[in-house]
Amino acid sequence: MSDAQLSITTEGSEIKVQCKIEQANGSKKAYPQTSLSVDRTALAHRIGKIKDVLSEDMTNIWASLPDPLANPKDTNKPDYVAKSFKKCMDSTLSEGSTLFRELSDNGLEEIMCELDKMENGSTISIDTDVAFLPFEILTSKQFLNNPNLPKPKNPSEPQDMWGYRFIIDYYVKTNSPHDVGALKAAHLSNKPFVGVNLNPTIDDAFKNKVFEPLKFHKIFYQNEITNAHGEVDLDPASILEKLVSDEYQATLIYLYCHGSNSNPFEINNDERLEFDENTTLSPGEFRKFDNEYPHAPIVFLNSCLSGQPSPLSFTSFQAVFCRKKALGFIGTAINMPATFAAAFGCHLIRDYLKGAQLGAAIWKLRRELIENGNPLGLFYALQCPADVCVATS
Repeated sequence: MSDAQLSITTEGSEIKVQCKIEQANGSKKAYPQTSLSVDRTALAHRIGKIKDVLSEDMTNIWASLPDPLANPKDTNKPDYVAKSFKKCMDSTLSEGSTLFRELSDNGLEEIMCELDKMENGSTISIDTDVAFLPFEILTSKQFLNNPNLPKPKNPSEPQDMWGYRFIIDYYVKTNSPHDVGALKAAHLSNKPFVGVNLNPTIDDAFKNKVFEPLKFHKIFYQNEITNAHGEVDLDPASILEKLVSDEYQATLIYLYCHGSNSNPFEINNDERLEFDENTTLSPGEFRKFDNEYPHAPIVFLNSCLSGQPSPLSFTSFQAVFCRKKALGFIGTAINMPATFAAAFGCHLIRDYLKGAQLGAAIWKLRRELIENGNPLGLFYALQCPADVCVATS
């Protein structure tokens, strides 16, 4: 398979892009550095639109499903569920098609076309200090989500999107003083231990529903995680104490909680995590503690929008976690339905505990979901090396 390295960085007011591709046959090609024809502020505005691709009205369907990862045909209303899924998929395809053309038209046409030619199963690694875009939804074919316009002759299909075709990881530069190679070695040298940290109030909105997220997490923990490989915590004070401790032994810190960004792509952004209605944490508060994690954990922030660092903000949770020797991050780029987030998160934890590489595990799960007509997995981003895994013996 091919392996692509894409760098998107700032030089003054300009955004510079470089790309290197190593083909499956071993041949290598480096493309000349080019500049995007949009500046930092314009790009920030464009990225900000991503969070609105799937509205809450569109994703409410997942709250009614006993299995949020299910194929519509396996539900009690297969036609209705399939129609709801298709509405979400069509919106995602339309946005991915538009974004591909915007990147191409703004200076990246040659690079985008060459990346699009790579074989299924190839890897794209993106390092950036400015542009966190969901490359997973990109598709080179046209797709119009407007019933009043003629359809393209060869419209894009879900399997055309890059998240279905490629393994994608990101390295977001955070001015961390720690070496990624050393962190990977530390992570691999320790047996897996998952800290499952849950907001105890989330199930208040799901009482007597067919799927209760916290109950699902608890059953998953009891069935899949022994005390030797993890712990579950619903006490906000205890969770905060561990997050600021030098003794936290987790190799994967899982945070299932509410998240908010007042202005996700503005300098005065107020980003917060909510562990219950009275307990919150901001990056600035978190940064005041100088603790470092001993096992270079992956932080899985399974909450709305908090996984997406702003191009105009240098105080994101990711930056603070990385200063504390976290190896990387998994986060969401949209307001994720709580039920789907719970099911997706637990599925990924299961694969992680089995020793799967995280990039391959997320890619496999995305493909299965897309085969079921479900696009939500495309909005999870792996912000660490795709080959990260843990020792299983």
